[in-house]
Amino acid sequence: MPILPDMRPTHYSPIVSRLKGQVLTIPDLRSLFSRWPAAASPHQDELARTLNERLPELVPSASSQKTVHKINLPLFVSRLFPTGTLERLKTMTLVALWLFVWDDSLDEAEHDDTKGRPTMDTLRRQTLSYARFHMGLDDNDGQRSAVPPVAPLPNMTIFAKFAEKLHQDLPEAHLMRVWRELEFYLESCFAEQNHLSRQALPSVEEYWKVRLGSIGLTPYTALVDYVNEATVPNEIFDSDEVNTLWLEASRNIILVNDAYSLKKELDLSVAYSLIPIMMNETHQDLSAVVREIVQELNTSADQFDDAADRLLANAVALPIEARAGVDVYVQGLKLLLNGSLYWTLAADRYGMSKYVETNGSRTIPL
Repeated sequence: MPILPDMRPTHYSPIVSRLKGQVLTIPDLRSLFSRWPAAASPHQDELARTLNERLPELVPSASSQKTVHKINLPLFVSRLFPTGTLERLKTMTLVALWLFVWDDSLDEAEHDDTKGRPTMDTLRRQTLSYARFHMGLDDNDGQRSAVPPVAPLPNMTIFAKFAEKLHQDLPEAHLMRVWRELEFYLESCFAEQNHLSRQALPSVEEYWKVRLGSIGLTPYTALVDYVNEATVPNEIFDSDEVNTLWLEASRNIILVNDAYSLKKELDLSVAYSLIPIMMNETHQDLSAVVREIVQELNTSADQFDDAADRLLANAVALPIEARAGVDVYVQGLKLLLNGSLYWTLAADRYGMSKYVETNGSRTIPL
């Protein structure tokens, strides 16, 4: 039998047209997440006060400030890191602010035709150089410049503020661990921008490769011990168990985010999201893809828990302080996952509160 050519669209406008007007139903995911603990930081109000005071300095644009308010960063940080100290949570608020606004910076750069705007490749090099400098790392030639580089985009000044605090607080091994994840995020954002600028619809496999970085989850997982002032042996982070925990935490956040953010993306005529990409590749309808995503969430949660149990079992052989640090770290990851779902359902960013049904599901007109 001859092999038929692949007729799937590679440009996402057809799938956007197909999805608009449909109804997305997402079952209540809270029961799935109830396996993990949930809490809220007592410092949420103080985080809100501090952010409101600093926001005009951090994000001068009035329209960008409105976007930030919709994110509700104090709720986000409070729910993802509920057991963190106030000072560490203030730093994490800056980390979260930058991770949220950086994508917007790239989008604006892509569509800005101002004469003299650097190309994306030039912007990538400038961004990585700027980030390395403020993390206190050598540049590519092995030397650290004495002169601070100019921020390639305005929002990178937020990066400088938290990076210098992390450089001050973290031992070298931990700082390098965080830097690898920040670099992974930046590189993935530029790769994602390549798809978005062409309105390209990648394969599911291609999408996962990029999205696992651009979701920006691993900078948080690399800082859970920092937030909680826990001491975790460096070798723990080289284990298969921690690699699995980070992978499944990222998969979890992507599956949840891409379901609840679909309407927001389609309203912008964008289909760079898991549901339309899966529909395009598998030829399944919307409801079938949602069922598959929920099943993937269950599988991912099981794999996360298995890895957590193995890591805690292995930690029994460690000295008491190290064992306690591992326990705090694993607990922190579980709180992060449950907190992320809570924030997703509550924040104005996705507007999910107006679509809730009596059984806890969300019915969302696209």
